[in-house]
Amino acid sequence: MHVLDLAMSLDARASQAIARVSVVDGLGRPVVGASVTGVWSGVISSGDGKRDTDSNGVATFYSSRSRNPGEVGFCVSGIARAGMSYD
Repeated sequence: MHVLDLAMSLDARASQAIARVSVVDGLGRPVVGASVTGVWSGVISSGDGKRDTDSNGVATFYSSRSRNPGEVGFCVSGIARAGMSYD
């Protein structure tokens, strides 16, 4: 399994970053129930660090809130699911 996409956005108040990580198997099918871990960086360096993928293979992470301007990053550090390996 691997990360197909990592989409970043801001909440309606522009004070919280949201990272949506799409996980698929080797055939491009969504992986349900995978445990995704990641790390925030930039002006917001804390928030959710671990989430499970939903029925669409997407894990949604929320950063802590901040009003400081600047860049925010999210890096996937690992994915785990019984019977599958992370590429």
